Amino acid sequence: MKRPQKILAALAVVLVIAAIALVQTFNVLAVRNRDQVQQELQKVLGKNVNFDSLEVHWLGQLGFVATEFRIADDPRFAATPLLHARELVLGISLWNLLFRRLVIDKLIFNGAEFQIITDETGALLIFDEVQCGTGRTGAPFAANFYGVTPDMITAAKALGNGFPVSALLLSDRVAGQLKVDDMGTTFGGGPMACAVAEAVIDTIESESLLANVRQVSAYIRSNCRIGPVTAVQGAGFLLGLKTSRPAKEVQAALLAKNILTGTSADPHILRLLPAYILNEGHVDQLSDALSRISA
Repeated sequence: MKRPQKILAALAVVLVIAAIALVQTFNVLAVRNRDQVQQELQKVLGKNVNFDSLEVHWLGQLGFVATEFRIADDPRFAATPLLHARELVLGISLWNLLFRRLVIDKLIFNGAEFQIITDETGALLIFDEVQCGTGRTGAPFAANFYGVTPDMITAAKALGNGFPVSALLLSDRVAGQLKVDDMGTTFGGGPMACAVAEAVIDTIESESLLANVRQVSAYIRSNCRIGPVTAVQGAGFLLGLKTSRPAKEVQAALLAKNILTGTSADPHILRLLPAYILNEGHVDQLSDALSRISA
């Protein structure tokens, strides 16, 4: 082996050892700082907080995951929490931890089953539904799946069916606080954009497109786990096909058969975001094409 190659190999080994040591250090810190994290969360959220364990997580930076995260008004009612999530991701700086400063940079809730009550604290619940709203998931908004009513919902994309338009939906308690000139906008309330949005909503309702999204989505799940596809995830027409080989290869093979799909940050996820008028015949074409692609 030539000298430059030996140096590179040695550097690679050092980096791997350093990465392992860093993760192990964070594991130790997770154990040592569990009570401090719990106390800080209780101060931030103003509630009784419990979780089963604290584990290392990578979120652009090293952080923690609090598993089986629960919030209750009072420790006596921990069995019936206001909020329950399988995981709560905490973005916490390693530098701050080393110097015994706990600064929670971000809170991200993961898990399909949760309930959020914000009235007591005055916090606002905001759902960004630019991509998943206006029927994309088979429901008017993805919030419908979680049984919560956000204070604000952003909508766009499907709302205009190709025409540039966006909207901000507000709950009564938020809208009631607004006064004239509180929200400025350059193109807000444009007659063309409003007419397009109204026409899109009318069409979705009159042609029962949400029912079609749900029905055909179920058909995709039943018929497209074939060839290189090992699983289907997502909801409605916001789906990801998990592939055994690189998704880009599957995408290229489908494109050669005149079938448009997308990829994602995950190299083994093929994205499907079809039009709401997709029918089972189209899915049969996709399934047939996938069956001809080797796993």
